[in-house]
Amino acid sequence: MNTKELHENFILLHNFEHDEPLKKWVEQDETYTGQYHTSWDALMPVVQKLQTVTEEPEELDDLKYNLWFNTFDSVYAEVVYCIKQHNANNS
Repeated sequence: MNTKELHENFILLHNFEHDEPLKKWVEQDETYTGQYHTSWDALMPVVQKLQTVTEEPEELDDLKYNLWFNTFDSVYAEVVYCIKQHNANNS
């Protein structure tokens, strides 16, 4: 994953999970302190929020499959995809 894509995904996940400004998660040197792309502890609250805002449970079938059978990177990619779909359907 390139830096631009990592940056865009970070903003996407942060804005989905939090109501607070992004600045809280950015250090003085513009380094991201969020760990959505490397940490289950950071990613799972986003997954939980997806479960609460998704109206049709089957929309998360691929995410559930990834959680059970695939790597962290696959789950992360599916979470990004699900949020993009959610945002597109609710805009």
